[in-house]
Amino acid sequence: MNIEIVNPSSSLRVYYKARNLTSDLDVVFNIWDDTGAIFVSNASAQEEVGDRGVYYLDITTPSTSTYLLVKSSLASGDDIASSVYAVGAPSKKAFYVHATYRTGLQLPYEVFDINAVREDTGNSSQKLLVVSTTPM
Repeated sequence: MNIEIVNPSSSLRVYYKARNLTSDLDVVFNIWDDTGAIFVSNASAQEEVGDRGVYYLDITTPSTSTYLLVKSSLASGDDIASSVYAVGAPSKKAFYVHATYRTGLQLPYEVFDINAVREDTGNSSQKLLVVSTTPM
């Protein structure tokens, strides 16, 4: 997963591409910051790009440096997609999004530098993301 870098207090358009580029769907977006706090909750897509099965939501990014985790899906909760944005210049962090988007898991993690030296280890119970506070 790539992390896109965006500016604080700026306009950002987040996208959702429907399976088979299906048109006329109800799409919702949920966004959390890197503390797990809700930034946007169950916001409906503003519009579809033409009738191409691509939907979007316009937001204004926070004024402080943070990461935003975007979870978009059909209103039914099916066909989930995720993306991560770095707003400004936040501390480096590692993210893990569970394959079936389960939350509340206790997950062990290890962080290594480029020379395979362990820099951090522990367990995380963060919802949707595992965060390392040690710079990588």
